[in-house]
Amino acid sequence: MIRVRSVVKQYDTVRALDGVDLDVAAGESVALMGASGSGKSTLLHLLGGLDAPSAGAIEIGGLNLEKLDDTELSRFRRERLGFVFQFFHLLPTLSVLENTMLQGRLAGLEEGALRIRAEALLDRVSLRSRGDEKPDVLSGGQRQRVALARALVTRPMLLLADEPTGNLDSVSSADVLTLLSEMVRENNTTLVMATHSNEAAQIAGRVVRLKDGKISKSY
Repeated sequence: MIRVRSVVKQYDTVRALDGVDLDVAAGESVALMGASGSGKSTLLHLLGGLDAPSAGAIEIGGLNLEKLDDTELSRFRRERLGFVFQFFHLLPTLSVLENTMLQGRLAGLEEGALRIRAEALLDRVSLRSRGDEKPDVLSGGQRQRVALARALVTRPMLLLADEPTGNLDSVSSADVLTLLSEMVRENNTTLVMATHSNEAAQIAGRVVRLKDGKISKSY
């Protein structure tokens, strides 16, 4: 489902990625691990089309990302990807339900069916009763559960998670990781997660370690 070939990412004098090759099968869960500056977040951003490689090729679901124009890349991100970030990125002016529906609205899903799907996801993460509230009244763990529901509302083929438990306490982290594992399995969603956490990596079927912009180990 993911094919990365000889990918290089150069920032001025810093080579963040240095000839990376990676294959990820459909439905597989992969944890990218490594020290800060190893290249794991850079690779995640390239997979999401948020940045372009300096050299090499990235293919996701049969699409060659470097051949897509800006409009096509935007459509790819709206319709095929879900994102979960360390700091949630929920919009404070929208309710929990509206935040959950947001990705689906951007993807052009029909409003009635989208609302039903979003409410079902909030029920799945035990937050349906909080749908009319704003995110600022929720705990960190609850906000991350909303972010997870939002990321899955379009039923994406690929979910990218960047340190999804990095801003949570241990109890909330365990809760979010359990939900993340269960929900990607139930939806047969491919997961690529960048993390420092050994606990987070345990929900993945494979760990890929990066060092100095290169894959040092995969197991």
